[in-house]
Amino acid sequence: MKTKTWITEEWSKGAILCSILSVLFTIGYDLIKSKPIFSTIWLVIKGVWNFIIYTLNFNLKVWWVIVGIIITIVIIYFVVNFKQEVVKPDFLGYKVDKFKRWKWTWDYRWNKLEDTWRISNLTPHCPRCDTPLIEYSMGLRFDCPRCDFNAEYDECDEPHKIERLISDNINQR
Repeated sequence: MKTKTWITEEWSKGAILCSILSVLFTIGYDLIKSKPIFSTIWLVIKGVWNFIIYTLNFNLKVWWVIVGIIITIVIIYFVVNFKQEVVKPDFLGYKVDKFKRWKWTWDYRWNKLEDTWRISNLTPHCPRCDTPLIEYSMGLRFDCPRCDFNAEYDECDEPHKIERLISDNINQR
């Protein structure tokens, strides 16, 4: 299973792209306005620094801190104790079936973009020894690594058709 890192998330790619583009546009703006390059960035850095200094010098009352801590504890308590358990659909247990000539196995994964469950890791099994077959040529040829069974073209059950049959079986339940 592939682990996700922050760089693989969609939002992080957008944030990095925005950062790079903002620097490039700042350079372009400074060149057009005949200002020294990065003068706009320098103004932003000085503004952030002044905000930090102002925030650190702010007069803070102790009772504000105590109230803030109490509110944070109450919010954490409610989030932890009253969060709803995610209810997974019943069809997620349906992961094995025989279609046409072969046994097929698969998993499901949640697609965030489409907000739906998708079939993944669709795998045909050898009709002789039940070993997962190796797929070649985009589902037009399959070989068994154990008993050397092979199927080509018309002998194959095409994965995209099997996926459609699985979806249809789920919808008919």
